[in-house]
Amino acid sequence: MTGLILTDLHVHLYGCLRPVDVWELGRDSWKNRVERLEAYAGRLELCAGTRPPWPDYWRTSTGVETLAENYLCTRAMRFEEFEARFALAIALFPVSHERDDLRVLRRVMETHRAEGRRHVEYRYVYPPRTPLTTNYTIKEHLDGVCEIMRLFAAESSGTFEPRLAMSLSRNPVEALTQYANLKAWQAATPEDTRKYLTAIDFSGYEETTDVMTLEPVCRQIHADNASHPRHALALLIHAGETMEKGSVEQAVARVMGAVNLGAHRVGHAVALGFSPEARRHVATRSSCVIESCITSNLIVAGVPDATSHPVREFVAEGLSICLATDDPGIFATDARKEYQVAETILGRDTCARVNARSPDFRSEVLSGRLRAM
Repeated sequence: MTGLILTDLHVHLYGCLRPVDVWELGRDSWKNRVERLEAYAGRLELCAGTRPPWPDYWRTSTGVETLAENYLCTRAMRFEEFEARFALAIALFPVSHERDDLRVLRRVMETHRAEGRRHVEYRYVYPPRTPLTTNYTIKEHLDGVCEIMRLFAAESSGTFEPRLAMSLSRNPVEALTQYANLKAWQAATPEDTRKYLTAIDFSGYEETTDVMTLEPVCRQIHADNASHPRHALALLIHAGETMEKGSVEQAVARVMGAVNLGAHRVGHAVALGFSPEARRHVATRSSCVIESCITSNLIVAGVPDATSHPVREFVAEGLSICLATDDPGIFATDARKEYQVAETILGRDTCARVNARSPDFRSEVLSGRLRAM
């Protein structure tokens, strides 16, 4: 039997939805999301040139197949088109008092437990300001997510551990406010609930912002971790994933910026494949872990084929890495397929060794929280 990624540390919650999940979960609510679905259709039309016939997703006998054609990302594409396809799930299941997101979370956790995964860190958005989130608080948001995780973990009897990484804004002022709200929630929440929040994530499109503007919030995270280690949160930053608008050198600089900000893990970092010097620095002068999401990088990061992926160099040169699935539902992959791709690049023994180390890179380990408990 082939291996699989047991500890998956780079996973975006809504990106885990498969076409059948989107279709089934949206079947009873899509008529209430017409305005949002029209916006999704317009966005995808701008990228792909044709308007998706979204009402047909539920009105025709082949609707789920049509949905899949307009949702799945299985070929190389620009990040803009990936986000436009992803927007279908966001349109159908917005953050709101109705808590559609909790149905999404439970469905995804059921899928991952059935696959055999044991520990998954889900990245999920800080509540956006929309008409649907009027009077919607961070307490309502986090209490709901963490309680579902707690109940699901109990049902799983130790076989599955879900965790939450909250994705904050890349706007430095907004990020500081959001982070302060998370810390206030932690301080007011019992341990058996707050323990599920283990990390802060900065994701989204990286090329339009300067990672170093996040220095104030990163500095605060590290200070709080040192003074209150039982509440420590790991710092996760996407960097060096895409090079669509800028140079390779700029992408490498974003990775090194994230490392210098003290990121415990950096997502993707494929730009390091172009810089042996930067790889040596990360390997010898930092404790940063690289999250390698191979299938994702073949689709949206410009990596031409699996054999060209820099994960081989990362491992050979001593960088700490973990294998991850990123958005497995929309990329038509899973924990077993992703492991197989990595195995073709790294070889059987090396891949197994890399995979076995992933539990050491969990957020609660890297932040120091487990040591303080």
